[in-house]
Amino acid sequence: VAPFDLSLGVLVITGFIINMTWTENYGDEKQSVGGGFGKAWENMMKDKRILLVGLIQSAFEGGMYTFVFMWTPAMQNLSNEEIPHGMIFSTFMVCMMTGSSIFTILVAHYKVEVVLRACFLVGVACFLVTLFSSSLLAVYLGFLAFEVICGIYFPSIGTMRSQIVPEETRSALMNFFRIPLNLIVVLLL
Repeated sequence: VAPFDLSLGVLVITGFIINMTWTENYGDEKQSVGGGFGKAWENMMKDKRILLVGLIQSAFEGGMYTFVFMWTPAMQNLSNEEIPHGMIFSTFMVCMMTGSSIFTILVAHYKVEVVLRACFLVGVACFLVTLFSSSLLAVYLGFLAFEVICGIYFPSIGTMRSQIVPEETRSALMNFFRIPLNLIVVLLL
C-alpha cells in the first residue's frame, strides 16, 4: 500500500509542475469539433483502408483489453495457491518490450502488413492454447507469447496508421474506432 500512497504525492507534485510550466496546444483554433469529425468521416468514406485499419485496431485491442481483465482469474483457477501477480505482470511487460525489439528486426525484412497478419494468427493461436489447456504452465506461456505479440502489434499498427490515415484527421478518426473497441470490451466482460 505504501508505494501507492507515495505515488499520489508524486502525482500531485508532477501535476502542479505541469500546470505551472506547460502551455496549452490548441491545435487549429479555426476548426470546430463537428467540422473535424466531419472531415474525418469524409476521409474514412473515401479510403476504405482507413476503415479497415480502424476496425483491425478495435478488434485486436478489444481482445487485448479483455486479456488484461481475464488473465488473473484464468491463471488463478488453475493454481492451488495464490499466483505471484507482481512477478507475472513484470514478465508480461518484459515480453511486450521484447516484442517491440522483435518488430525492429521483422520490418527490416517484411512489410508491416505481413508482420501484422502474422501477429493476428499467432495471437489467435496463443489464445487457443490458453482456452484448451488445463496446465498453468501452458496458459502462462500462451499469455507470455501473446504479450510478445502485443509488443510487435503496437509499433506495427502505428506504422500502418502513419502510412494510411491522414495526419490532419488522425485523432478524430481514431476516436471513431474507440466506440467499437469499447463495445467489444463491454460485451465480452
